[in-house]
Amino acid sequence: TIVEKFAKETDGITRLTVHTMDDRGNSTVLASTDGTKIGKPSDKEDLTAMTTGQTVTLEEAGALDITVPAVKKGTGFQYAVGVTLKAAPGADRKPLVQKAQDVALQIGKALGG
Repeated sequence: TIVEKFAKETDGITRLTVHTMDDRGNSTVLASTDGTKIGKPSDKEDLTAMTTGQTVTLEEAGALDITVPAVKKGTGFQYAVGVTLKAAPGADRKPLVQKAQDVALQIGKALGG
């Protein structure tokens, strides 16, 4: 799948998830390297990224979970791409966020955006 391809090609990705929003504002997991997530409701930060257009970054143990909006639709975004990258405590977030944004841009293009 597209997420598996990008996860393998991008150093440091531990999880990659694509969320989509329907016309009623419901957001679900469209694709993920974690197959147990597919079809389930998106988390709050994923919905926030799609509705505000802002990148959302959360700290996890040994990683950063960076959710980036992708493919503009109306006043929001059709997709959000959750990129979880390995990160040591206190790591500089800027290059990690940039890497996540680059991945999200490429996935958005692959999805027709």
